[in-house]
Amino acid sequence: VDEHEEYYVEKILKKKIRYRQKHYLVKWVGWTAPTWIKTSLIKKTQALDDYLRRTTEEEEGGNVRG
Repeated sequence: VDEHEEYYVEKILKKKIRYRQKHYLVKWVGWTAPTWIKTSLIKKTQALDDYLRRTTEEEEGGNVRG
């Protein structure tokens, strides 16, 4: 029996720093409630790439509304 089950990330919603560690709010495929996960527990995924690209654009003013 595998101790570490893998779940699929649908989308990363937010980021926060808690206890000096980065956490992401993750929406999982097949689950309704998102959960906060330490960065070290998230593998390199398209969802992470999309989130980082999206937040970088917002910080640089690429998605400014107004």
